Amino acid sequence: MKKNSNQLLLNFVLCFLGFSIPMGLFLSLLFMSVWKGIILGVIGGLLFASVLVAFIAYIAAGKDRLKERYGIHEQAFYDGGASYIMDKVSVGGWMYLFEDRLCFLSHAINVQVGEIVIPYQDMTSVAKGSRWRRIAIRTKDGKSGEFVVNEADEWVEILQSRIAPNVQMNGKID
Repeated sequence: MKKNSNQLLLNFVLCFLGFSIPMGLFLSLLFMSVWKGIILGVIGGLLFASVLVAFIAYIAAGKDRLKERYGIHEQAFYDGGASYIMDKVSVGGWMYLFEDRLCFLSHAINVQVGEIVIPYQDMTSVAKGSRWRRIAIRTKDGKSGEFVVNEADEWVEILQSRIAPNVQMNGKID
């Protein structure tokens, strides 16, 4: 539970800072008062971060219901909240690592709803993505995709250990 609490705190701080600083600057200019901008920016940042973290906690609490909705009954050995980057749109959901595959399940709040299943044997490479908190996955058929996750380094390490036997057997790494 400590890991989840730390992630929620980190997400709260990131949401708070990402909203309150630009909003405070904007409101300072709008009201021609630095103090009004700072105070309203902080209040707005606290409200915004609280709502987003509550939403994240709600989604995390429903991760087992999400698996049931997609008809998955086995236990994952690693999971976490994730977003799949599709073109320039982010599709939110939950990512699970099972013994033989990665599975991303989008939650019903998205416009694009569905699942992405990638067997480890089909992966040719896993690396840090193009931006912070992203992991990039490439498959044998040349497809690639990026997921936004907390603790991207851990995801990359676990996935690389899962595909390593397949890569050694094929004798190549993309």
